[in-house]
Amino acid sequence: MWHKQRFINTMTYLLEELHTFEVSSLEALVLVMVHHFNEHQEHITLEKLSNSIHESISKVDDAIEQLQKKGYLVIEHHQGHVHFNLDACFLKSHHQPTQVTMSLHDAYEQGFKRLLSEKEYNQLALWSKMYSQTMILHALRQAIIQDKLSMAYIGRILENWKKANMKDEDLFSE
Repeated sequence: MWHKQRFINTMTYLLEELHTFEVSSLEALVLVMVHHFNEHQEHITLEKLSNSIHESISKVDDAIEQLQKKGYLVIEHHQGHVHFNLDACFLKSHHQPTQVTMSLHDAYEQGFKRLLSEKEYNQLALWSKMYSQTMILHALRQAIIQDKLSMAYIGRILENWKKANMKDEDLFSE
């Protein structure tokens, strides 16, 4: 991709084109900070982003979720590390984010970066009877961000939310 060339100043490009993005001021700030941390090859966590922009973790988490929904940010997990990918910000069609609808199964395989085992597939089917798709996807997202990608960890997240009587709408206000 053109923006990966070493002589390209991607921060300047991002700042100059930011006005064309359909993002809030907080989302824009998160984009800039993620880009900064990526440029300096720093490990990104919700806490680090929250501290650097002086916003609550829940607001930063909401901004990240919105950036993902709008197609500007992709959170990837590979080789035991979480990577915040902003490549979509440098595409000509960045102002027309793509909406991709996928099944829980596909989302989990993409998140885990591998095919699910039969046991994992059955666990996912069981969860889908007990929890909403929104909760299950949000739990996966939390596990990816926290770099604790396992079905057991995701199960604990869902159980904790159930004990706290959390609903879908509560996930976005925590």
